[in-house]
Amino acid sequence: MILFAGCIDSDVEESAEEESVGGSREEVVGEIPKYSDDVNSSNVNATAMLNKGNDLYDSGNYEEAIEAYDKAIEIDPQNSDSWFNKGNVLYDLCEYEEAIYAYEEAIKNDPQYYGAWGNKGNCLVILSKHEEAIEAYEKAIEINPQYFEAWSNKGIALGYLRNTEEEIEAYEKAIEINPQYAKAWYNKGSTLNSLGKSEEALEAYEKATEVNPQFFEAWYNKGNLLSKLGKYEEAIEAYEKVTEINPQFYAAWFNKGNALYNLGNYEEAVVVYDKAIEINPQFADAWGNKADALYKLGESVEALKAFKKAVELKSF
Repeated sequence: MILFAGCIDSDVEESAEEESVGGSREEVVGEIPKYSDDVNSSNVNATAMLNKGNDLYDSGNYEEAIEAYDKAIEIDPQNSDSWFNKGNVLYDLCEYEEAIYAYEEAIKNDPQYYGAWGNKGNCLVILSKHEEAIEAYEKAIEINPQYFEAWSNKGIALGYLRNTEEEIEAYEKAIEINPQYAKAWYNKGSTLNSLGKSEEALEAYEKATEVNPQFFEAWYNKGNLLSKLGKYEEAIEAYEKVTEINPQFYAAWFNKGNALYNLGNYEEAVVVYDKAIEINPQFADAWGNKADALYKLGESVEALKAFKKAVELKSF
């Protein structure tokens, strides 16, 4: 999360997590046959091992899940679902190259497996292979034009290539298919904001929070935009929503403090800066802005202490 650079009158910068890739790492669902606890049992079959892997994945036992999927693949190398779900576990373990290999094996066995194409695209975005990611998303969309997550994630990849017009079109296509997809509204808002289209961006963020009231990143970026527009009281309301959902999100406490400062509420600003510092004691900017607020209150000694702490942290 990139915050103020230290000065109270600095512009609020966008959240570093303004775009999110995901939404399609679904598991195979169906009737689960009985399976043996012994993965070496000669009676076990590929479907049973696949579903055992799913159970292990659901319970967070990733390494054991991979072992089960590998056993399923050993029994039936043509089972696309085993490869796909193995890829999902590897994705969650941040083993993106290996995940791509697993998704490609799923695709090799079933070229129409649009989820594997989509998740391959997600890995490629993370690896900064954006053109290849777009190709993967387009293949997924060709197979399933209603695959709204792929449309939205294609938009993200286009954004990295600075193709903002097509990026927004991709988000709008995702929204057209699924108006309740908050991530697409959020990403559209972030792109519009970067283009200086503040009112349109604000509308998109508001839609994201309307669809998903727990989407604290959208509330946060809405607050940042409102602060940039000088609407500090509304910004404070947005930041308070963030801290209600995620009390440990120190950036929201800090930016709320800045909004209070800009309204002349210096005492309240100090309290809020202290909250940001409590969560992240190494946050130099919060110490610096607290010093400014204390100085405004005439508390020169305490202001100097806070300022020295800010300088000390900045020097490292």
